[in-house]
Amino acid sequence: MARAFFLQALCAGLAAAAAFWWGGAAPAAAAAYGGLAALVHSGLLAWRMGRGPIDADPHRQLRGVLGAAVERIVAVSLLLAAGLAALGLPPLALLGGFLAGHLGWVAGSILFMKAR
Repeated sequence: MARAFFLQALCAGLAAAAAFWWGGAAPAAAAAYGGLAALVHSGLLAWRMGRGPIDADPHRQLRGVLGAAVERIVAVSLLLAAGLAALGLPPLALLGGFLAGHLGWVAGSILFMKAR
């Protein structure tokens, strides 16, 4: 999982570098912030996945899965809203960094998947 995080951070960093080349410091900061939001999302997912044994009760499992999904959606929504509204970051670069970070996570998860 650590290698997937590294690849995610690398992709977000590359997106920030491309944004800097494309438009300067403001888009680069926005892309880096978007990549950070993607890292927070994946970190929350990894944290929830590693939280102890699986409960035998399917209803509790479903509540846990749905609660974790809502938690990630709220956290990422607040981070992106803060970046757009409070910090005034350029939206295209912010979303580009967010997407690049998620593409890194997906690629890392596929590439470094352990056979079970």
